[in-house]
Amino acid sequence: MKAVERHLYIRNGYYYFRKFTPRNLSDLLPFREIWLGLDTQDLSVARMQVAQLDYEFTKLISQLRQSLCDLSPDQSPDMIVHDFVSAIDKVKDAYGYEPPAKYNHIKRQGAQRGGLLFSQIVEEYLKDCPTDTHGTRFHKENTYTLFIELMGDLAFRDIGTDEAKHFKSLLMKIPSNAKKLHNIQSFEGVDLDKLKGKPQHPKTINNRLAYIIALFNWAIRAEYYHGSNPFSHLIIRGKKVTASRRHPFKPEELLTLFQSGLGKGMKYPSMYWVPLIGLYSGMRLNEICQLYVKDIRVEDGIYIFDVNDDGDDKGLKTASSRRKIPIHKAIIEHGFLDYVVEIKDQKHKRLFPDIPMGKSARNYSSTFTKRFWRLLKAIEIKREGLCFHSLRHTFIDGMRNARVERSIVMALTGHQSAKEVHDAYGYGYSLEILQENINKLSFPIRLSNSEGT
Repeated sequence: MKAVERHLYIRNGYYYFRKFTPRNLSDLLPFREIWLGLDTQDLSVARMQVAQLDYEFTKLISQLRQSLCDLSPDQSPDMIVHDFVSAIDKVKDAYGYEPPAKYNHIKRQGAQRGGLLFSQIVEEYLKDCPTDTHGTRFHKENTYTLFIELMGDLAFRDIGTDEAKHFKSLLMKIPSNAKKLHNIQSFEGVDLDKLKGKPQHPKTINNRLAYIIALFNWAIRAEYYHGSNPFSHLIIRGKKVTASRRHPFKPEELLTLFQSGLGKGMKYPSMYWVPLIGLYSGMRLNEICQLYVKDIRVEDGIYIFDVNDDGDDKGLKTASSRRKIPIHKAIIEHGFLDYVVEIKDQKHKRLFPDIPMGKSARNYSSTFTKRFWRLLKAIEIKREGLCFHSLRHTFIDGMRNARVERSIVMALTGHQSAKEVHDAYGYGYSLEILQENINKLSFPIRLSNSEGT
């Protein structure tokens, strides 16, 4: 379910109306929000319906509030609430809209214990984030599970500054990779002071806090939470928070890497092709690993990588990541198109079927990252800041040295400048221009020949 605009959502091509009831009424009402299927795929029609429904429901809520204010202290609100719910049903009947069964009236649970629980708010929030990549969704779910393990499944509205600070203090006690190193399934009931190991990087802690902050910001907008965000001022500040910088490969390191027999008689053909593609395209690792065979094609007479998220197992970092990259002549000269034909003849959907989906991160890059790390260690060039993403840095440096315009480099790497207003206009550079410029890139290396698959 994807938000289109206020109160208007779309799913499988059909539009839905969604309106939250006021949070201060949550203890009285049997639902927290109203969903209605609009039974239309026409945006203009859906907008008219949403405006009408919003007017009707806002009027009913206002009447409910007035009726509650008129109650004497010894009167029960039950009958007023019953009349309100009946009035909502009459509006639905009058407009003839059937609510989708899955989303009809989210029931209030846990209200007797102080309102909706943290886990219930998380469930609703994640439903409202359909565009999250596999990696982002994984890290969010992992963080929210960790919160429950450390703090318990608290009533969401009762989480304040004290609870937020306590959660941060517990986070800072947990060593890096603690569950794996100490064979822990859950931190619930674990004495964190007894855990030994290297402290988590401040950036890791900040990332977890950022996911919690995003959750509370959403909850405030949705009126699940009143007041300021209790986590908003807990981000660790200072120079030490800066992420470990990725460094480009030095010329001698590139020589060692590509003369190490990559792909030659190896178990994984991807160990040859993925680094080569990374070096000569600047693509992110997961963008390469998730490629389908059909993503390698000819357009305007030019062989391209079609970087997209058209598949349930695909994801892109940003909207500007969707792009078409001409295949560098060096990649073609080393038999890449022959490899594509072989994989296609074997009826594989994915270009690199030897890279399985990661078991936890739910992306393909997590598997390849481990293989590449072991390779760098084996050929004795592993150092701080050197990883697969270093090939992307090396590509960008190479394009600079070839005097390629910055805007063209950004188009090839899927970056978008917020400062350039004209970036939002037109269709961008032609494939011919991109091909001409990407082929200016060269590296002083001799590649070992791959034996294909």
